Amino acid sequence: MRQEDLDLNGVQRTMYITMLARARETQRTGALVTDLKAVEMQSKIKDIFPVEKGDWKSETGVIVRTTILDEYIQNYINQHPNACCINLGCGLDTRFYRLNQHDITWYNVDLPGAIEVRKKLLGEDPAVTTIAGSILETKWMEAIHEDDRPVLIIMEGLLMYFGESDVKRIMSMLYERFPKATLVVEILSDKVAGKTKMTKSIEKTGSTFKWGLHSGTLLPVINPHIRFIKEMNLVDRMYLKSGIYKLLSKINAIRNLSNRIVMAEFK
Repeated sequence: MRQEDLDLNGVQRTMYITMLARARETQRTGALVTDLKAVEMQSKIKDIFPVEKGDWKSETGVIVRTTILDEYIQNYINQHPNACCINLGCGLDTRFYRLNQHDITWYNVDLPGAIEVRKKLLGEDPAVTTIAGSILETKWMEAIHEDDRPVLIIMEGLLMYFGESDVKRIMSMLYERFPKATLVVEILSDKVAGKTKMTKSIEKTGSTFKWGLHSGTLLPVINPHIRFIKEMNLVDRMYLKSGIYKLLSKINAIRNLSNRIVMAEFK
């Protein structure tokens, strides 16, 4: 493996930030997330690739959102043990290996460059179907075989990199193809959209935050077929990393800047 094999630009490069955050967390005492696959990938790139340096805020956000997403998704799988799970913009995500998988079918979808790096660092697993393609197109959907099983669509660290018109397009395409799907989505605060400089590690990749919402309750504005179920503000779990957030989480100005993990469904 060579450094040029791992070079990605823009949004695709952010997958190193999230993977390394989970690897570093795993190696801390009292880790909130245990991700041995991330540690394995970290060890493969540390001597040949300029390792992304995360900032405290972004890495803490990654870890906190991971705990919430894992909880939401595991609860869904426990209730639907034969679910078809579709992980859009998967990057170097390893959630499949952290879950009690039951009889689920798992699909990872991302752009060809990201999938190529993923295969080099993680190899291929017959238990997981990996699909290279743009989620702005419908071609990738042809590889999904849900066979009347319940469908869960996961969008972590994804929609904030698209403009509102593209987010509407994505939701419309997903509804047309998976009209009964449940969605677990990370939503950027609208107060942060357009302000990538607030997150130094993301700014260094050349990526731009383009879209956000004040609350997941507004998702029906993006697509009227969406029914909001629940959401959790990341700031409500930040105390797990720093006790001061037990106080800060009560301040609206801070809550309004925080991402949310939203569960919704098509109706």
